[in-house]
Amino acid sequence: MPKIVIHLPRAQEEQGQIRQREEEIGQLQKKLDESQSLCLELEEDVLKNLKYEEFLELVKETSDDYSEIQDLVTRYETLELAHKDLMESQQGFESKNEALRNEFQNYRKDRAMEILAFTNRTAALQAELEEVEKQALQLESLAEATRTEESQQSLHLGQIIMSVDNLFQRCVVKRPTIQHSNELDEKRVQEIQNADSYVPKVRYAIKQLEVIKAYMRDLRDIGDTIKKERRGKKDEKVVDFGTKIAEPEFVIERGDGRTSLGNK
Repeated sequence: MPKIVIHLPRAQEEQGQIRQREEEIGQLQKKLDESQSLCLELEEDVLKNLKYEEFLELVKETSDDYSEIQDLVTRYETLELAHKDLMESQQGFESKNEALRNEFQNYRKDRAMEILAFTNRTAALQAELEEVEKQALQLESLAEATRTEESQQSLHLGQIIMSVDNLFQRCVVKRPTIQHSNELDEKRVQEIQNADSYVPKVRYAIKQLEVIKAYMRDLRDIGDTIKKERRGKKDEKVVDFGTKIAEPEFVIERGDGRTSLGNK
């Protein structure tokens, strides 16, 4: 019986190659199964798309614009690209529109706040204006009262000056022998009487009062002298000194505008 010599390394190498081949076969079988499955799916897709091909054939036959199905497909692809561009443009415009809408809402909100602020400011200014107008009316009323008072005071002052001048004229005219009025400059008197201001007239009236005072003092001295002479010569015949000395008359100005006469 012959002897069989087995080399272990050689056998192991062959077993390794066998396992490798089996793995390759398994992978190929898997790919084959996948290809068959894909083929079945493609066949199903073909069967499903046959109706579209029939539809395209029908369209091609009923339209003179397209002679081949590829022309329809090309046209579809062109329209699809145009539709895609339009959709992208629409999305861009919608985004811009939304941004503009938000900007417009913010603008309206800002303007509304600004209008509210201006309204409040207008109300405050209106209240301030009313207060100023009220103060202006009060000041105008006060000014009118002041003007009325000044007018009354001017009237009273004018009446006083006229009364003083009346007394002065009576003293000068009725007592021409007593020359106290020579101290007053006639030219200056004319200028004062024609002046618009009461200041020089008042100063002149004061000087007139000084003259009147001098006349009154002289009259008082004359009266005292006459009384002494009468007391010293009771039994003698009363001497007629000529014209009787008129007593001075005083004009009293009342607050109601009326006048009364008094003698001293």
